[in-house]
Amino acid sequence: MSQARKWIPNQHGAWAFLITPVLVGAAVSGPSGWQLLLLIAWLTAYCVNFFVSLAVKSRRPARYRSQLSAYGLATMIIGIPLAWQHPQLLVLLLAALPAFAANLVFVMQRNERMWLNDVIGIALAGVVGYASYLLGPTPTHDSLAVRALMSVCLYFVGTVIYVKSMIRERHNRRWMRLSYLFHSALVVLALLAAAPLLTLVAALLLLRALAIPRLGWTPKRIGLTEIIFTVAVALAALLGWS
Repeated sequence: MSQARKWIPNQHGAWAFLITPVLVGAAVSGPSGWQLLLLIAWLTAYCVNFFVSLAVKSRRPARYRSQLSAYGLATMIIGIPLAWQHPQLLVLLLAALPAFAANLVFVMQRNERMWLNDVIGIALAGVVGYASYLLGPTPTHDSLAVRALMSVCLYFVGTVIYVKSMIRERHNRRWMRLSYLFHSALVVLALLAAAPLLTLVAALLLLRALAIPRLGWTPKRIGLTEIIFTVAVALAALLGWS
């Protein structure tokens, strides 16, 4: 195993879930150095959670001692100054601990791929995104921040369903129908919100949910395509509500 594989989590799709809400929150209130520290602490905390999961599943915690020590120390070194200067972030800890605990329960049950575990993680990422917004120099657009982050998180929930319907649940027609229904609901919500740009992006997401499963794409190709959609959704969430 290469050194990179030993130290970098291999859940490639998770990086978009982790990073995008932080960037969206920063875009609403403006960039600051504190947001960069928050992003780094958030990523190192994710790495701690990832390697705790591996230690539990393998029942060989000593195998991951170096990773847990390094990422745990990094999270504390960055997180303590953040919490000291911005004590409101302690509320984020109250949200993070139950989410990480729930993930650990799913791991212990060998059911970490359950959709509810993904949804909990996405919701937590949305909370971190709002924290990023609060750390900006001009956090005076609360409504815009909430709506933009909700739009991004709903997209990621849809992506979980969409990807499962083509990979892990590709022989389960219920997941395919759920993907169609969820993305149809996103179009309706965007229409009801009178947000034309978001409606257009939601319609494109629905078309991709309808068409791409019929093309037999590889997971790699699906993932690369989702990078484009993630950027499109983030931009639409920022511009469509402003």
